[in-house]
Amino acid sequence: MLLVIVTLIPYSRLAKCGFVNYDDPIYVTQNPHVQQLSVKNLLWAFNVGYNSNWHPLTWISHMVDYRIWGTNALGHHATNLLLHLASIILLFLILMRTTRSVWQSFFVAALFAIHPLHVESVAWIAEHKDVLSTVFWMLTMGAYVLYAERPGWKRYSAVVLLYALGLMAKPMLVSLPLVLLMLDYWPSRRLKSAGLTRLVIEKSPMLILAAASSVITMIAQHRGHAASSLAACSVGMRVSNALVSYLSYIVKMVWPKDLAVFYPHPRDTISAWLIVLSALVLVGISLIAIRERRSRPYLLVGWLWYVITLIPVIGLVQVGSQAMADRYTYVPLIGVFIMLAWGIGEKGRKGKRKILGAVASLAIVALAVQTWLQVGYWRNSIVLFEHALAVSPENNYPAHSNLGRAYADKGDYAPAVAEYEKALAMRQDEAHVRCDYGDSLAKLGRIEEAVEQYQEALAVDPKLSQAQDRLTAIRQSRVEAALAQRLQKRAKPNSAPAHVNNGVILQSRGQREEAIKEYKEAIRIDANLVAAHNNLAVLYDNLGRTEEAISEFKIAIRLKPDNAAIHGNYAVALYMNENYEQSLREVQLCREYGGTPNPKLVQALSGKFPGVHL
Repeated sequence: MLLVIVTLIPYSRLAKCGFVNYDDPIYVTQNPHVQQLSVKNLLWAFNVGYNSNWHPLTWISHMVDYRIWGTNALGHHATNLLLHLASIILLFLILMRTTRSVWQSFFVAALFAIHPLHVESVAWIAEHKDVLSTVFWMLTMGAYVLYAERPGWKRYSAVVLLYALGLMAKPMLVSLPLVLLMLDYWPSRRLKSAGLTRLVIEKSPMLILAAASSVITMIAQHRGHAASSLAACSVGMRVSNALVSYLSYIVKMVWPKDLAVFYPHPRDTISAWLIVLSALVLVGISLIAIRERRSRPYLLVGWLWYVITLIPVIGLVQVGSQAMADRYTYVPLIGVFIMLAWGIGEKGRKGKRKILGAVASLAIVALAVQTWLQVGYWRNSIVLFEHALAVSPENNYPAHSNLGRAYADKGDYAPAVAEYEKALAMRQDEAHVRCDYGDSLAKLGRIEEAVEQYQEALAVDPKLSQAQDRLTAIRQSRVEAALAQRLQKRAKPNSAPAHVNNGVILQSRGQREEAIKEYKEAIRIDANLVAAHNNLAVLYDNLGRTEEAISEFKIAIRLKPDNAAIHGNYAVALYMNENYEQSLREVQLCREYGGTPNPKLVQALSGKFPGVHL
């Protein structure tokens, strides 16, 4: 109960958080597959490569969420929070069952529950895969604990099944078999009795699943062009960033300040002294953990948990342009929390229990306050990316581009243009950002500049339909504007045909009421102008004003009784007015005068008059 309360207080701010424009559209708000729960979309969820991932269970979970909540962000946040709570409680129960240490287990679970580094995984709806897969991580670990207590094929089958489901939620679980092997060392101490070889063989089905998941993930990333090449990001850059990131995560764990949704990759700008310092610290902690493995086995297990579980996301395989991400620490930091909890517990046994308990309590309160603040930054896209730029401004291209999109969605196009310009100054080869930039310029009336951006976008990506559509629309509007201008110049005040032409142009633009005025003006000038009556009748019919349409059609037919097109249009209006016999007669007249009546109307009338040949 205390764990639940401690978690709910800082995360209560999720009630005022919405969707953000960073990945949420891909996962929920603009994904037609997710927005309809069907057999077809359930099969789609198993496709390899969409958004450079393979996590079918995550897609299905989003489908169920959308079926329940729709676009109500509060419901999606509630689901993430409930999954987070489930992992917290499972982690506490697993540690307590295996170690019999209540307060150390509680401290680990509490740190996992309210650490600010974990806000990203819980508050970001697109990171639903994080909290969902971690529930399966905990369930797999719990099932394994039960299996280790009383081995049997049924219990082991449950372990493998839960592990497979976890991999289908997120491939982050590839390192879990190694974590289970560590648990065999401590606290289960199965390693001595069972032997390393047997325990490795025991986990071979899970290792095979992990290998398969890794291969599928690599294929998905290759298809989505997500992984950077060695030419774009060298081995040296990757190793340097990995070493510094390992240490940076620990620093942020101790002092969770200036957390951001995106940390730009430093490329080759990391100082040599920082790389060396990081390597020395990591080696030093590793040596201490190895040296103390007999008297303090939790140090080695906790440290290996942290190091090994971070390997898939530490940047050795560089996916995206980030250096690190808070969400990557969601499971790995449990290892460091274990080191802290049992280390503090050991000091407590030496007579400092009250002091250490008070310090631990104050730490939890302080972290909860920071988490409360951090959740607030996820209120909307503008707040999120303004904060990201405030704490991590250097070369933060995604923050500028997403902030620009957030301003544009709100209708603030001037600040949107400013953010797009900053983003493109950092990376000029982003076609989608150029296109969005063009959209905001167009909204500000800067059409020539917008055209230039659309053309630049197509130069980068010739298949970008968004840019092609925008250019086509601008060209069409220019043609129409030029035509309208010419017609206005030619038109005399009392020229009925000119008013009809203006009506046609206005109607093509969707300005129907203005078109009606033009047709009526043409009729006022020349009551015998057939085109004006016919066009006005068709427009009335399209607007559902059937009686007015029929009246105008009658006049047009009286003026031009042998016009097949008018008879065909009149037939449609009569049918909509349920005057089926007269509609049939007009269809016959349309054919008689050499016209082709509406095929759907002919089919409908054939059903009404089966004995009549149409």
